[in-house]
Amino acid sequence: MPGCRDDVGSFEIAAYFGETQLGSLFDLGLIEGSFDLHLLLGFEVAFDGEYPTDGTGWSITVTFRVFW
Repeated sequence: MPGCRDDVGSFEIAAYFGETQLGSLFDLGLIEGSFDLHLLLGFEVAFDGEYPTDGTGWSITVTFRVFW
């Protein structure tokens, strides 16, 4: 739910390291990112994505949220 401040959105990114089968740089296993944009009071759109480095492919999710 949107915060009580007058923020317009947020952006987050995370990298997960661990033992990988392909031996990638620094054993990087997964990169995740998200972006939230508060359109109007009570309305928000969010984009989430993840990229695993094991070659299985990336994914993107788009969400529209309504708060009342």
